[in-house]
Amino acid sequence: MDTSQRLRHAINFADEATPTRKAKPTGVRGVQLWRKIGDPAPVGESDFEFLSEFTRARMTLDYQMSQGGQTVYYQARWVSTRGQTGPWGELVSATVVK
Repeated sequence: MDTSQRLRHAINFADEATPTRKAKPTGVRGVQLWRKIGDPAPVGESDFEFLSEFTRARMTLDYQMSQGGQTVYYQARWVSTRGQTGPWGELVSATVVK
């Protein structure tokens, strides 16, 4: 997670088995990204909104000025070439820099 730019989160995904590789794991077509903006922290899947399924290992998300200073919680999971979802990754959070 890169939060060095105002109102932007740059997110990189990697397989935990090969964290230095930029390629997706074998048999994976993309990653689903879910988020929750603002506190309190999410307690379950229903607290998240689905953003999209991404096929690249890096994406940027831009936020509005009104969202500056808020915490954004992210949850992601791989999607296979057959459309099956993998287990959830770790919960990650970052503040939107004003």
